[in-house]
Amino acid sequence: MEISSNYRDMVFSTVSFLYAFTGKMLLLPLLPAIQQEFALTHTKGSLLWSAFLLVYAIVQLYVYKVINKYGKKQTLFLATGAYAAILLVMGFSRMYEGLLCLQLVAAIPNGVFFIAGLSIVEDLKTDGNSATNLGIYISGSSLAYILAPVVAGIALKTGEWRWAYRSWAAVGFIMVIMLYGLCKDCVIPMPSNENTVKTNSGAGSYYYVFTLPYLIVLTVLLLDSGRVSAQNTFFCSYLIMDRGISEPLAATIYTFFQLGVIAGQFAGGIISSIIGSSHAVMGACASTTLLTYLVTVIRSVKLVAIESTFLGFVSGMSFPILLGLLLDLTPVEAKAQSTGIANALSFVLASVGSLSIGKIIDGFGFTQGFIYLSVVAAISFAGILAGAKVCPQLKDIGARTVLQKAKVKSE
Repeated sequence: MEISSNYRDMVFSTVSFLYAFTGKMLLLPLLPAIQQEFALTHTKGSLLWSAFLLVYAIVQLYVYKVINKYGKKQTLFLATGAYAAILLVMGFSRMYEGLLCLQLVAAIPNGVFFIAGLSIVEDLKTDGNSATNLGIYISGSSLAYILAPVVAGIALKTGEWRWAYRSWAAVGFIMVIMLYGLCKDCVIPMPSNENTVKTNSGAGSYYYVFTLPYLIVLTVLLLDSGRVSAQNTFFCSYLIMDRGISEPLAATIYTFFQLGVIAGQFAGGIISSIIGSSHAVMGACASTTLLTYLVTVIRSVKLVAIESTFLGFVSGMSFPILLGLLLDLTPVEAKAQSTGIANALSFVLASVGSLSIGKIIDGFGFTQGFIYLSVVAAISFAGILAGAKVCPQLKDIGARTVLQKAKVKSE
C-alpha cells in the first residue's frame, strides 16, 4: 500500500521530535540517581539541565543556516544519528565532568530537531489543516513528558540509570535506519544568488520581527511559554506539598493533565479552523485563566483530577496556534529563522517563568503562585484581544475558517 508523501513527512517529523524531546527529558527523572552516585549538590545537579538549555537556546538561532545549506530532511536525519551516538556515550559515562560536557554537546543536535521538523510540517500547509498539523507535531513534546519517566523508570529498576541513555540511543539508531529511505532520494537545495541576497541581507532580513502584529503574537507566545514552564515545574509539588496528595496519586493526576495537553494540541487546529486562530487563542487563554484559579479553590481530589484534565486541554491549545500565527506573519524565506528566534526566546522566558513562580511560592505560598499564573493567562487574553482590534489582519491571516467558507458558498 502506497503512503502519501504528506502523511509520511508528517510522521517523519513528529516521531523525530518526540525522540529528541524524550531524550532531553530523560535527565529529570534520572537526576536524583545521578546526584546520589556522584555525590552532587543540588546546584551541580541542576547545572546539567541549565547548561543543556543554554546551548539549546543558542542553537535555535543558527539552525536555519544549516537547513538552508543541507536541506530539511537531511538535517533532521543527520541530527538523529548524531544525537543517538552522543546518548550512547552518555550511557557509559563514569565522571560528572564528562557527563556535563556530553550534555553540552548533546544540546547541539537536539536543538536542531524542533525547527527542522517544523519546517517540514510548514511545507505541508494546506488551506484547511495547517493548524492541525502544527498541533499534531507539537504534541510530541507532551507525549515526551509521559514517555521519558517510563523509560527512566524501567532503567532505574535495573539499578543502573545509564541504561536509559543506552536504550534510547538504540531507538535512535533504529530510527536512522528506517529514516534513511525517506532521505536518500531528496536533493540538497542549492540556493540561487537571489535567495542568498534575501537570506543574508544583514539586519534587513529581520524586518518582519519589528512589525506590530508579529511583536504582539510573539509577546503572547512568550508569556504562554513562561506560564506553561512554571505550571509544569510546580504542578506536582503543589498537589503533594500544598494539597497533601500522595506522590503516586499526584503523578497520576499529572499524567491526566498531560493527556489533556495532548488532546488540546490536537483539537486546537480543528477549533481554530472553525472559529479562527485569534478567537481560538482568546478562548484558550480565558479558559486557562479560570481553570488555573479553580485549581486553588477546589478541595475534592476527584474534582481536581477532572479539572486538571480540562486545564491541560485549554493550556495545550495556545502554543501551536500562536506559533502558526507567527509563521503566517513571516516571509517564506525566513520561516526557519523566525522559528529559531521565537524558540530561543521562549526558552529564556521558560526559565524566567519557573524562577519567578518559585520565588513567589517561597515567599507567599503555592496558592499565590498559581493565582499569578492565572493572571498571566489573563494578560495573554487581553494581549491577543487588543492585538486583534489594533491589527485586523490578525483575524484574517492563515487558512480561512470553516465559517468563512460557508459564508462564501452561501453568497
